[in-house]
Amino acid sequence: MFNLEYVYTVAGRPIPTSSSNDGRCLGRQRDDTVSIELYRRSKLLKELKPNPCFYENLPAVQVIWRLLDQVGYTNYAIQTNDLVANHVIPYFWATGEKTIWEILDEIVQATQTAIYFDCFGVLAG
Repeated sequence: MFNLEYVYTVAGRPIPTSSSNDGRCLGRQRDDTVSIELYRRSKLLKELKPNPCFYENLPAVQVIWRLLDQVGYTNYAIQTNDLVANHVIPYFWATGEKTIWEILDEIVQATQTAIYFDCFGVLAG
């Protein structure tokens, strides 16, 4: 068993895990449970739906950035590497009914491609 001590920063103000009325840390142990939903960066992708589109014989990374561009999402850094297999998708279409998040999930599962949000909130892959 181990203990972790955290100081959370909310709106630029540090909040210690345990404190007195005047805000000083008392160093007590607390066994609280906190539930935090971390979807700030992905929230927009879970709401946006692309226009119907059809792409033919494009690499998976190119389909991904074209979809992101189509909905106006520009905070991404998709990199290609000559040492990694380039998964070409013979036929890809989106009907406009699914969100970008759902479509990206299907693409990365089918092609075993990894995309993630880095520590700066940039969608990377």
